[in-house]
Amino acid sequence: MKPSHSAADFIVRDCNRRAWESIQRDGCWPQNRLLLIGPAGSGKSHLTGIWARRNRATIAEYGALSKLSAVQLIAQGQVAVENVFGGSDPHCERTLFSLIELSASMNRQLMMSSSLEPRRCKIALPDLRSRIDGTHFVRLDSPDSEFLAALLVKLFADRQLSVARGTIHYIVARMERSHFAAGDLVDRLDRMSLARGKPVSKSMARDGLTMQGREMKEEVS
Repeated sequence: MKPSHSAADFIVRDCNRRAWESIQRDGCWPQNRLLLIGPAGSGKSHLTGIWARRNRATIAEYGALSKLSAVQLIAQGQVAVENVFGGSDPHCERTLFSLIELSASMNRQLMMSSSLEPRRCKIALPDLRSRIDGTHFVRLDSPDSEFLAALLVKLFADRQLSVARGTIHYIVARMERSHFAAGDLVDRLDRMSLARGKPVSKSMARDGLTMQGREMKEEVS
């Protein structure tokens, strides 16, 4: 089950508060652009989706920019580019540079996201290097325990599951710290609860965490 990316489902905590506030003040972005930085599972895609829907913006993957036209993208309105610098294709760099220039000249907003801070990005195009260095960025931290607990409570409630606070804390202390892992685990435990005819408990959570960890290791290998 894919996690919801609606604004109502975004939980604001200290780990993401600055990024949340930044997309609410998108009319104040310097040079009309913003770069969200954070590790996988920190909520970058969720925020990008919220902003894009509100502004009817086009979302493009950085790796696909080599096959896209910056002029055509910006002509449609605001643009968001996810996973910036997820590769070293010079065509992607040139298209992103054009998007940055066009967004400034046409008064269009450009949101970007990356797992790397600007100083760590490998950029071959000097002009793009200059523009990225001058882009305002906001960092998202990995979800903290408070955030994950609130997220799990909400995800369980969405499925009409009442889970004891002690079980929530048990899960938080042992789970991978990401939005995806939380959604995946709640989905597993919902199915396990139905199959066993029992409410979600610590022992069931332990089984779900074990299964999740085993499958994640298999995917990596």
